[in-house]
Amino acid sequence: MSCTKILEAVPIVITCSGPTTHYSSGCALLKAYDHDNDGVLDSTDSSKAIADYNAGLLTAEESTFVVRAYALAPNKLINETCSGCFTPPALPTVIFHSHRFETPTAPTSRIFATITISNAPIGGMTVHYIVDGVTNFDVGLGNGSWEVNVGGLWATNQQHSVTVVEANPC
Repeated sequence: MSCTKILEAVPIVITCSGPTTHYSSGCALLKAYDHDNDGVLDSTDSSKAIADYNAGLLTAEESTFVVRAYALAPNKLINETCSGCFTPPALPTVIFHSHRFETPTAPTSRIFATITISNAPIGGMTVHYIVDGVTNFDVGLGNGSWEVNVGGLWATNQQHSVTVVEANPC
């Protein structure tokens, strides 16, 4: 037989900066229930807090704090409840450094581009780049410096441009 506890109205004694029974602060509690780490509490986060209360993993006060934060600012930043609590991650940067020919003395050769990525999201990024303004390529990369084959065989006696067009999380 399954038993569901009723989450009754509980006066909130939790503060954003003060400790809770299970977390170092109310802010840490809210961030722990932000399932996708985007700084926004949604119905999934609120439901999880209720389920964890029913499972005995949260106190009534902790569960109520999460549920009320969602109810008072649905789909809004945690900072609506606890000012300055959530700091968004740094935006990823993609820098195109240079390109080189695989065999510089041959009439044709593959071009390799050096691309450096920092602050990439978990799972990496897809970097879209163009060679000579025409040929499009996509490559999945994570943080670090990468030398990528920009494809095909290209004339080594001509100037070629390799341009990073956009980079999106995978």
